[in-house]
Amino acid sequence: MDRYDALLFRRAFLLTDLTSPAFSDPLAQHAFARFHRYDFFDWRLYADDCVPVGQTMRADLGALVVGLALNPFDGTLAQDDIARALVLRRAVSERAFLDYLDELSGRFVVFLFVDGTLQVYPDACATRTVFYDTDARHVLVSSHASLIAELLGYRLSDEACYFFYNPLYQRAPLKRLPGLLSPYAEIRLLTPNTRLDACSKRVTRFFPRGDNPPCADYDALEAQLAALMARQMALLHERTPMLLSLSAGLDTRCTLAACCDLMQEVGCFTYETRNPTHAEDAHIACDIARTFGLQHTLYRWRNEDFREGLYDFERIRLRNLGMTRGLSWLNKLYADVFPPDTVHVRSNIAEVAKADLNNHKRLPLCPETLAYLYTMTPMQYDARVIGQFAQFMEHTGFVTENLYNYDFYDLFEWEIIMSQWHSWLLLESDMVHDTFVPFNNRRLLCQMLSVPLEDRVQARLFFGIIRRLWPELLTFPINGKAHA
Repeated sequence: MDRYDALLFRRAFLLTDLTSPAFSDPLAQHAFARFHRYDFFDWRLYADDCVPVGQTMRADLGALVVGLALNPFDGTLAQDDIARALVLRRAVSERAFLDYLDELSGRFVVFLFVDGTLQVYPDACATRTVFYDTDARHVLVSSHASLIAELLGYRLSDEACYFFYNPLYQRAPLKRLPGLLSPYAEIRLLTPNTRLDACSKRVTRFFPRGDNPPCADYDALEAQLAALMARQMALLHERTPMLLSLSAGLDTRCTLAACCDLMQEVGCFTYETRNPTHAEDAHIACDIARTFGLQHTLYRWRNEDFREGLYDFERIRLRNLGMTRGLSWLNKLYADVFPPDTVHVRSNIAEVAKADLNNHKRLPLCPETLAYLYTMTPMQYDARVIGQFAQFMEHTGFVTENLYNYDFYDLFEWEIIMSQWHSWLLLESDMVHDTFVPFNNRRLLCQMLSVPLEDRVQARLFFGIIRRLWPELLTFPINGKAHA
């Protein structure tokens, strides 16, 4: 075997009704041999040996929790306890189940057997990717579209290539597919806030379930969120070794503040290239680390240091993703130097709370507007891109009457940009490590979205959380600007 072959389908799962899944490719079959099998009513879950799984089953009700999950609101930490709590709430009502689901942090997918159906729920921002085969004859749900494709012999679709590699799209800084597309015509992506009936392949929206109440007491909310963020990081520290990525930005500074009481035990890292932004990240992060005596590692990318084995690495990376995207060099660096069995704590998803799409002009909700929010390149005018977002709106119920008082610009960032860009980044790094995102919690996000738009754009909550938890961090510039 080549050096990186063991990274094929790392941290993957497959839930299916197939009795004996088998791959024609020897390396894929070898990778699948690592997976543990869990029987769940009429289906079987196969999960890589490093994927935590919690399970509770009754005669007519059961839950599987696949991937790391914890509840910072009630302190529930063990995987089986999370599954048990979900089943107990679903025995009361669907609303009680969904309310508890809203409280969960982590990267996971929940499979719920209820009323004779198998329902699939992604985590808050679908950071644990969920792909499903659209063929009604069999149930195949997986973290990796490419795993299903290799199992069934699917080929990369012309449609996906048309969008992703279109010359009109080349200057897009962040590559993502439109709507619900995966790299394969037969496989679809499950987006946040929707659930899948795995047998009928029908998707329904379960969030929002009503208006988001405006914040009535800002100071109380700020204090509550600061305490919640700190509690969440303490729970994660109790669960697993972790390493925090630290940049010169506000979001990682907020996460670092939440780790204030843990930083003598928890490390952080920064990567540096010749890119000026990365150089600034490294300068500020090293300055913070020296000042407070943090355990900090600076990973410097130099082509000559990491060139060896790059072809072998990229070959496996492409098989995991289906389409090349993201930063090959960074994930190669992770594969070579990241400490094993350590969770990477990163600070994305904050973009939703900070109304990052607010700088776009305001337009009515329609497929053309979603195409505009999808890309600023000329591809926004492409009829096929617009058609994909028309299908997204119809398939997921992304229409005004279902969104209550939530701004659809925020929900588009939440449901499309986070799942078609950010979640794919995490899928890349799953080759090496699991990831935890402190802002990936539906109830937390709703609370952050409850403050006025101006406060959100100014990131008032983020600065407030830092001042409450570790105010000295604001004496260091944030993205080149002083804020103390």
